[in-house]
Amino acid sequence: MQVRQSAGLLEDSRVSDGGLQEQWAYVKAGSMGGSSLIDTAVENQADVKVAPPVLKGRDEPYTRQFTQCGEKAEYIHLTPDFRKVLLHEWAHLCWGVFDEYNEDQPFYSASSKRIEATRCTTGITGVNRVQTCQGGSCITRSCRTNSTTKLYEKDCQFFPDKVQSEKASIMFMQSIDSVSKPATVPRIYNQRIMMTTTKMMTTMTMIEIKVRNYTLLDVTEFCRKENHSREALTLQNMKCNYRSTWEVISSSEDFKNSTPMEGPPPPPFFSLLRIGERIVCLVLDVSGSLTSYNRLDQMNQAAKYFLSQIIENRSWVGMVHFESQATIKSELIQINSDMERNQLLPTLPTSADGGTSICSGIRAAFQLFKNGGFQTDGTEILLLSDGEDSTATGCIDEVKDSGAVVHFIALGPSADLAVTNMSILTGGTHLLATDEAQNNGLIDAFGP
Repeated sequence: MQVRQSAGLLEDSRVSDGGLQEQWAYVKAGSMGGSSLIDTAVENQADVKVAPPVLKGRDEPYTRQFTQCGEKAEYIHLTPDFRKVLLHEWAHLCWGVFDEYNEDQPFYSASSKRIEATRCTTGITGVNRVQTCQGGSCITRSCRTNSTTKLYEKDCQFFPDKVQSEKASIMFMQSIDSVSKPATVPRIYNQRIMMTTTKMMTTMTMIEIKVRNYTLLDVTEFCRKENHSREALTLQNMKCNYRSTWEVISSSEDFKNSTPMEGPPPPPFFSLLRIGERIVCLVLDVSGSLTSYNRLDQMNQAAKYFLSQIIENRSWVGMVHFESQATIKSELIQINSDMERNQLLPTLPTSADGGTSICSGIRAAFQLFKNGGFQTDGTEILLLSDGEDSTATGCIDEVKDSGAVVHFIALGPSADLAVTNMSILTGGTHLLATDEAQNNGLIDAFGP
């Protein structure tokens, strides 16, 4: 699988003298646009977004990086076929280094009086050629020198040799091969990557990546001070004052805070935060306090809007009501048409009475997921409640360890802090809907 193969690149790469510990990334896979406040909140915290190309036909990854040298970038956009480029883009994102190629200025005049391809290092060998293709066949010829620029002509390209003795640099071209057997290669370890698709959250099991020894391996190192091409017209040189990528990386907090390890590193952790089909439980408060300020009607109005307008086809939805105890009102059903949506509407509450036990509602949702054959990892709980429950601290750890994401829509201003913390600790959304008569906060929570 692609994620596992990408982890191999992370592990085999020379990225530290002792390993980098506990890296975290939130990854959003699927369409780029969020359709609601909940979607947008997850998308905004994503470090990596896996989605189709922004421009049709341009199946190329990139990092949104409008930051300074050494600063963390905004996010990585990877297309589905991302195995070979994850580490390259990861270095952009986490360590603030830049590309060591230049499509606009692919060649430069070196102090050696030679025309060099823009790259790091100059130890990467190759040929400079003009390639012309027509009717399915291509011909190549040597590049000519432009008499004005003293550089190669416009269509000249540098073609690296397929097999190299040089192992750097990942920021130039990570897909070419080296023929030397790797020495003891420091690795990133405890790499925890949270991966998400458009609509729901689930956690993958930990993937163990074995140490591999190759006689033919991908480029595995960053340029260091000793082999850095200071003259090359790269963005790395321009943004980082001619420092090598490794000089920048080794001065980062990740590197400063790491310690060498003896023996192989622990396996990395990969968690998938979202997959294509959501598994959602509406957990609705029907305690006596919902009779105040027309909260019950407001909650039902929002829930109806969610079921009829927001939840996507192929999603799984169930419903729990709770007061001092909880009841499963609808087991999970898959939404395929308006028929299933309408099937859920009669299960909305019509009255409210009794005490409040949010933990009972949460635990009933966990049971509902298990009844449907799902683990709690990656499921979503949409909790609509006034949150007035001093006993909610009793299940905080249980919620956090479940892997479920709790989105809390507070009906009124008096929610217990523990309830709010459920959404914060699980990466969910928290929204306050006031008791004002004209308030549309609950509807707005699900709006575009």
